[in-house]
Amino acid sequence: MADYERICSVSAKIARGSEAVLRIGCLRGYNGRELPKALEVFAAKYPDVELETTHGNHEELYYQLRVENRSIGV
Repeated sequence: MADYERICSVSAKIARGSEAVLRIGCLRGYNGRELPKALEVFAAKYPDVELETTHGNHEELYYQLRVENRSIGV
């Protein structure tokens, strides 16, 4: 649930700004049901914000957060 609230918080900031892309990095092999449901709810609430997801290991996600401007790492 905390991830969902963080996604909503970050997405609201993005939606108010000039950038309309929420970039999410997810651990390779993540099989949780929470993230897909949260993304579905988010997409319905913020249809103008593009969702971009990538997968990677811890090091790759850290790099994406620091260098590639990934919004959230899960």
